[in-house]
Amino acid sequence: LFAMVSELELSVNEIVFDPQRSSGRSVGEAASKGGDGTAGAGASSPAEPPNSPVQRSANRTSISLESGVSWQRLTAQPDHDVDFLYLRYPPGSESTPSHSLMRHNGTEYGYVVKGRLKVSIGFDSYELGPGDTISFDCTQPHRFATIGDEAVEAVWFVVGRRNTLSVDESSIVP
Repeated sequence: LFAMVSELELSVNEIVFDPQRSSGRSVGEAASKGGDGTAGAGASSPAEPPNSPVQRSANRTSISLESGVSWQRLTAQPDHDVDFLYLRYPPGSESTPSHSLMRHNGTEYGYVVKGRLKVSIGFDSYELGPGDTISFDCTQPHRFATIGDEAVEAVWFVVGRRNTLSVDESSIVP
């Protein structure tokens, strides 16, 4: 999915969360919300008017990957410049299979709320715990994986995903 949206110069946010492109629910949303669109039985939130800037926790749009990873959009409306997400990686889950890395345009910024997250960037790996942060250029191959028996929860931003990779012509030697 990341490779395809990168080639199209779009973000996952635009493909999965953009109401103009979906038929009301995003991939995995049915699994994470009750039939009435609320997150679980008994959850209630005040109704927000259309285009409200408020995103209620019970009404977040979310996707679930096959690996068990889930992403919740933290903005009430899609933002084409920034992906603002709440990530949850259950124990044993990973963003991509262990033998593959992903890359795309932009810069990622992450803050781990709980659990331990292994972040591999190129040939280097970093272990993040609660309160730790990271930022990196997304054009570098990267992947994420849970460490240990506790789920990872993190707040994540991807900025500039729509920027195209370009070559600085002044650095080209004829």
